[in-house]
Amino acid sequence: MLAGHDESHVTGAVHLAWAFTTHVGDLQPDFFTAGEDWPADGDPGSAHLDTALLTSGVFYRYATVNLTQLTENTGGDLAHAQRLAELFMEAFLLSLPQAKRTSTAPHTLPDTAAYVVRDRRPVSYAPAFEQPVEAAAAGGFLAPSRQALADYAALATRMTGTRHRVGHGHLTLHPEPLAALGPHHPSYDEFIAAALTASAPAAGAASPRTGRTKTTA
Repeated sequence: MLAGHDESHVTGAVHLAWAFTTHVGDLQPDFFTAGEDWPADGDPGSAHLDTALLTSGVFYRYATVNLTQLTENTGGDLAHAQRLAELFMEAFLLSLPQAKRTSTAPHTLPDTAAYVVRDRRPVSYAPAFEQPVEAAAAGGFLAPSRQALADYAALATRMTGTRHRVGHGHLTLHPEPLAALGPHHPSYDEFIAAALTASAPAAGAASPRTGRTKTTA
C-alpha cells in the first residue's frame, strides 16, 4: 500500500471468499511422537509427544472476476485480461492450501465446478449451505452437497432471471450432469474455454462483461 500516492491506486478486479465446509466437521485427534534423528556425541537427544487435531470435508469455494475492471487495470488490453482470467481460473480450480502438505497430501480435485458470466452484479451460492447438509444414507457428503448447490442455483435463477446471465456451465465427477448449473463440460480445459468464450464482449458492446467462477470441492 502506498499512502499519499493516488497515481498508484489500483482497484482490485478479483473478490475471493474464504472456503468453508458444506457440513458440520469433526476434529480427529492424531497422536504423534517426534525424536531427534541425529544427536551429537554425548547428547542424550530429545523427543516430543503431542496430539494434532485434523479434519477434512467437502468445501465450497467462491471467487468473482470483474473483467471490465481487469481490462482497465491492464491498460485496456482485453486479450491480456482474458489470459489473466484463464490463469486465475486454472489456479482457482486446481490449487489447494499447502499447510502440512507433506503429512496430509491434500492433492484432490474439485468434485463439481460451475461458472456464471453476468453483465451485472455476481451472485454467490454460499447460502445453499446455510443449513449444513447431512450425510447420505450410504455415507458421505459429496452427493448431498452437489444437490444442495444445484437446488440453490435453480432458486437463484428463478429469482434473478436470465436476462443478465450471459453464459453458464459446469463440470462434475457425478455420472449425471446437474442441469441447474448449465451445460456440462467434460474437462477443466473445456470448462475454462467455455467460460472465457462467454465472457468475451459481444460485437459492438461498450465494455467487457463481468465474469464469475464458483467451485465446490
